[in-house]
Amino acid sequence: GQGFSGPGSFDDIFGAFGDLFGDLFGGGGRQTRSGADLRYDLDLTFDEAVFGTNAEIEFYRNETCSQCGGDGAAPGTSPTHCGTCEGAGRVTRQQGFFMVQTTCPVCRGRGVVITDKCDLCEGHGVEQVQRTVDLTIPAGVDDGVRMRVSGEGEAGPAGRPRGDLYVFLRVEPHEVFHRDGPNVRINAEVPYSQAVLGGPLTVPTIHGEATVDLPPGTQEGTVVRLRDEGIARVGRGGRGHQFVTIRVKIPDDLTDAQAALLQQLRDEGL
Repeated sequence: GQGFSGPGSFDDIFGAFGDLFGDLFGGGGRQTRSGADLRYDLDLTFDEAVFGTNAEIEFYRNETCSQCGGDGAAPGTSPTHCGTCEGAGRVTRQQGFFMVQTTCPVCRGRGVVITDKCDLCEGHGVEQVQRTVDLTIPAGVDDGVRMRVSGEGEAGPAGRPRGDLYVFLRVEPHEVFHRDGPNVRINAEVPYSQAVLGGPLTVPTIHGEATVDLPPGTQEGTVVRLRDEGIARVGRGGRGHQFVTIRVKIPDDLTDAQAALLQQLRDEGL
């Protein structure tokens, strides 16, 4: 990962569109207002995602240069006023009937030029530093969730605000439990005799064992719901359910006595 921390807010797609339109129509979009955003991919086990966890993550990011203070000039010197754009960072020229404004090619939008560059950051005003962030993962997050941590991205140019850090969660599958949003699904094998006669069946849940009371004559594929035995609903409260699909186990290695009993049942129409 290249760099999230938490707890952070969840995805805001409309904010991304706002930044895009701001850039296109001269509103001073996000990339001109702050530093670059960073991405960090975080792997979680099934249990960590279901019950929540704390994670310490490390990544590298650009921070304001400790030697020049971010202006890019060597110690004892200062940036000078850009004479091409007169410090505006943009130049205007006429194209036919239109006046076109573009980033100044000399100062690249900074409004100043550096004649004697800082040897630590080579005039960029930032240096790469390792960063450690404690991230709180709330219970119930799912694979693909994106978390945003404000201000943990890279430093903005010329003292502008930092970008954000985005953590993308990747959740490992479980051998027994299959996730369906806040719900959990499992398969449970029952002997043929228990499916016919019914009775209590103990099954695993993510919260421990639970008992299902099978009615007589339970059929293959029957789905039993265990209320509130699922996963916490993030931001909504409560939990999902667990659904148990019954798989009737047909014996394939009978003793002579068992075979005789089944033969008797078949003779009686069962």
